[in-house]
Amino acid sequence: AEMKIQDVVASLNESQKVADENSRIVFLQDAIEDVGELVTPTRRLLHEGEFEVRGSVDDKPSTRSVFMFNDLLVLCTASKSKFKGRSKYQCRAKIPLHEARIVFVAEDTLKHTFTVEHGLKKYLLTAPNADVKRDWYQDLYQLKRQEQLRNLQPKGGPSLIGGNIGSLKKVPTAPALQHNK
Repeated sequence: AEMKIQDVVASLNESQKVADENSRIVFLQDAIEDVGELVTPTRRLLHEGEFEVRGSVDDKPSTRSVFMFNDLLVLCTASKSKFKGRSKYQCRAKIPLHEARIVFVAEDTLKHTFTVEHGLKKYLLTAPNADVKRDWYQDLYQLKRQEQLRNLQPKGGPSLIGGNIGSLKKVPTAPALQHNK
């Protein structure tokens, strides 16, 4: 009986977590100007944080609020106006992860930085510290790996990876020594 109670509690906690994530996505959709539709049945918010963003190593960095979803990266500037007591944002880039290329930047080139390439645009994102860089890069790498595995599966056939698209547990971690200067 105790096991069943623990299972029910775990299920309720997971449901509450999903509900909280979904309400955060609804809030962000309202708070980010020019972002379009953020709320979808499978979209999950994985990370949000402040990064220094530049187009090249020589460019002056700009502070951006960055939101990582399981299928999308959104780069924003915080605007002066407030929305429901919090900052309102202006969307600067909305990058579908299936169209992006993620590149690890060596620490001796730019500390705590990785690159997101989308079409002809390149964004160098500098995290506040090495741990944040590692967490974001690992998750982006895993999402790209999941996408590759999904693309290998036959249409209508059984899934090769199983689980929720937002889950990052079934994919190996990013290679630690993959460096591009």
